[in-house]
Amino acid sequence: MAAGSVRVMIVLPISRAWYFEPRRFSSIARKVKKALAVADRVDGGGIVDVVLYGVSSQQKGSESMVVHTEVSSKDLDQWVNDWAVRPSAPRGLFGDHTPVNKFEEHFGVEDDYYGRALPGLIVDEIHRSTMSAKGDHFVIFGLDWGRGLKELVRAVIKLDRPDIFWQFFGDATDIDHHDFWGRDNLKRGGVAPNIWAHLNTYWTSRSITRGFRKWRKARA
Repeated sequence: MAAGSVRVMIVLPISRAWYFEPRRFSSIARKVKKALAVADRVDGGGIVDVVLYGVSSQQKGSESMVVHTEVSSKDLDQWVNDWAVRPSAPRGLFGDHTPVNKFEEHFGVEDDYYGRALPGLIVDEIHRSTMSAKGDHFVIFGLDWGRGLKELVRAVIKLDRPDIFWQFFGDATDIDHHDFWGRDNLKRGGVAPNIWAHLNTYWTSRSITRGFRKWRKARA
């Protein structure tokens, strides 16, 4: 990636069955397609990194796992077949639990996927996968939990990566309240100028890039 370019990453939970129904507006497939539109808007397209997080049914007792993939517009359909659908779910207790696609190979074929707020694990993966790349990184981070948000923000602040802009969205309204930022010196735009929240699942590429553009302009 050339200096001055932008790499877009979308981070998504796997905790709801309907996330794997591509026709739904809240599906993983739709959100990844929208992230590709964001990449086209901010940097003329290219590849989008996709990070999926949740609990693997193959690792009982494990808190969470994170899987990093990538997708481009030309291979979106194949990526959806590999990562954004569960072809035979639900299979039941006595069904065939042989993995059919890449998602099932990593997260298993059982039906009980639940998101976990494990900031360190997710933020570490984002840091690891971006630390050697030049340019700015635009992370669109999907939330669907109500706990652990402060830990997540603190993990981002502790990471101290001025080349990463974090745009949160989803079902976690606490992060958009004044009290969330008012306590413990978490002042929005002060301590964390590279963190924005747009808590609407149905965002557009224009709305989700507003904060990123302001951030880049301020750094120019």
